[in-house]
Amino acid sequence: MTLGERLRDLRINGPAGYRTLRDTARAVGVGFVTWSHFEFDRERPEPGHLSRIAALFDADLGELLRLREEWVEAPPPDLSKSICNGRRL
Repeated sequence: MTLGERLRDLRINGPAGYRTLRDTARAVGVGFVTWSHFEFDRERPEPGHLSRIAALFDADLGELLRLREEWVEAPPPDLSKSICNGRRL
């Protein structure tokens, strides 16, 4: 499990008041886009963010920090089969 997958799991299966991306981002003190980047492993949360996330969801901070150390940025999406394949936008 990646850090982003774990964060998504905490958000979806955590306290009912923090299920939306926007509500969770606001509670953690980051922007909506930043939280989305965390969940999709596009951006690595700082330890301070992880501390707030662990407190918010009553999660194991040690686990989150370990996953942060193992974090690898997700590769860019494969757009070769997208609707705009071969065309400039």
